[in-house]
Formats: sequence, C-alpha cells, structure tokens
Amino acid sequence: MKPIRPLTIMVVGPILLAVAFAAGVWLVLPKARHLADMGWACLIGASGGLVCFGPMAAAIWTKTRFPEWFAQNYYRLNWYTSMAGGIASGFWLACTIYHMSGKLLLAGIGILILGASFKIGLSDAVGLKPSQRPAQESAED
Repeated sequence: MKPIRPLTIMVVGPILLAVAFAAGVWLVLPKARHLADMGWACLIGASGGLVCFGPMAAAIWTKTRFPEWFAQNYYRLNWYTSMAGGIASGFWLACTIYHMSGKLLLAGIGILILGASFKIGLSDAVGLKPSQRPAQESAED
C-alpha cells in the first residue's frame, strides 16, 4: 500500500471534513437547511480540516523532504510537542475545575489539537513506505 502524500492530506482531508460538517448541520439543525447556511457549514468544516490536517501534512512533508534534519531533531520536536500538549491539557483541566472560559481556553484547546495533529505526523508509521516501517513485534513471543 502506498503512503498518503502530504498534498493529498491537505486537499482531501478538509474537503471530507467540510462535507461531514455540512451533513451534520443538515441533520441536526432543520432550520439551517438553506444554501447560505450549508455554505457556512462547509467553510467552517474546511477551515477545521486545515487546522487538523495541516500540521500532520507539514510533519510528513518535513520527514520526507529533509530526512537527515528530521532524524537529528525528531526527539526534540516530539518533546516540545508533548510539553505544549501537557501544558494545554493542564490549563484546560484547570479551567474546567474552576468553571472559567474565554479566549485563553480556546487558545489552549487549539494548541492541544494542533499538537495532537503534529504528533500523528511525527509517528513512525505515518508517511513511510512499508519497507521503511519498523518491524512489529509478534504478540506470540
């Protein structure tokens, strides 16, 4: 099976998320079944798709375009992404406990989503050819 190219992720991902978001709006909100409302739903879904799939595609593109640089900085990128995700998760938990919301909470959730998407792109199995993937351990051993 061929790996998915970063350009395919950047094009197909937002389109599919836009269609899914518009279908969800159409099913859940009967009063929003107009062309303008479906257009807004597609626009919001596509922008959400770019936010979710963009960092993943960027990490895969960097991994395939600059393999030496990526091999040298993989653990650093992984560590900083984990730290940002941990801080954002802690902030989200604190806001939930103290019943606070606002722009900072939205920024924290955004950092958490971007970091999770970037971590998916950093994973070893994403974007590699089957011959380049690490051998999986057998469950029988």
